[in-house]
Amino acid sequence: MDFKLSVVMAVYNKGDYVAQTIDSLINQSLNFKNNIQLILVNDKSTDNTLDVLERYQKEYPENILLFNNEKNMGPSYSRNLGLKHVEAKYVNFLDSDDIISKDAFKAAYDFLETHHEVDIVSIPIYYFGVKRGPHSLNFKFEKDQIIDLTENPNYIQLSGASSFFRFEKLKKFHFNENLRVSEDVVVINKMLLENPKIGFLSRPKYYYRKEGTQNSLISSSANTKSYFTSRMDEYFLNLIYYSRDESNRIPKFIQYVVMYDMQWILEIKFIDHLLSKEEIKTLYEKIQEILTYIDEDVILNQMTIPANLKAHIILIKRHGWYYLMDTADIVDDFKMETLFIDNFMFLNDHEIRIEGIL
Repeated sequence: MDFKLSVVMAVYNKGDYVAQTIDSLINQSLNFKNNIQLILVNDKSTDNTLDVLERYQKEYPENILLFNNEKNMGPSYSRNLGLKHVEAKYVNFLDSDDIISKDAFKAAYDFLETHHEVDIVSIPIYYFGVKRGPHSLNFKFEKDQIIDLTENPNYIQLSGASSFFRFEKLKKFHFNENLRVSEDVVVINKMLLENPKIGFLSRPKYYYRKEGTQNSLISSSANTKSYFTSRMDEYFLNLIYYSRDESNRIPKFIQYVVMYDMQWILEIKFIDHLLSKEEIKTLYEKIQEILTYIDEDVILNQMTIPANLKAHIILIKRHGWYYLMDTADIVDDFKMETLFIDNFMFLNDHEIRIEGIL
């Protein structure tokens, strides 16, 4: 291999930010020109992204490869294309509007070179922009450590951008091109099914940009139909079925991954502007199927899910959506209404009298 690490970066309309991202690579304490390959895939950007990428490619022709998709194909296609040209022992998928700390690549390289028992090492995420502060899963990074997910299943890993992969192990997998969000979660956890040991580094930092605009795939995804359709099949059920086929069970850490990410769907109250009645009914059926594979203790132990939502999820798991209604017609009669409560009184152990406006 010609380089120690490769970065495969899918780029779409990030002309305002991508120079700052690339600079954070060039300024790594691990010398960029001697050690790091950058594979840029421009996903048919319509702003000045290509101009910025071409400028860097001309400045570092030995380190930077640049590919241009003929049409917008999504991050999975772009990453799969980039992986075909990796010439390094380890791979990262830094997002094109984020920043990585100066010590990250050297720390990750040294860790993977020392600890051959792990194929993935990750660093903590900190938000910047309109939202600031640590990611809710940063408890994993209190110290440099190797975690066996069979023993600590709540130490889940979701982000490919903040992780470094042993390419020899990664290259047997590919990103699902039917997914435009969460495609990295599936690949990471299929790798972890083969080797559930993962490394965590405490000192380096991954800075995740949070803007108030809808330019981010993650922030805008909940307003698209695919967030509620393809993710159910290609992410949640795909990972569950793959786990079942590979190990004849659904390991706890896979259950934690699915439950953590499905909470964002379950907390959304209105989706009839995106899905038809039939599609909503199908969505409900798939949610109920997924919950059959998730143990109740996994639901209860989720740190980011509020108690009332946990109760809602467990009631769905135990009784189906029918617990919410008096009739059996799921689509027509299930509506999330707002109740303004003026007064309530416990009548006995089983009854509450509520006064208010519906």
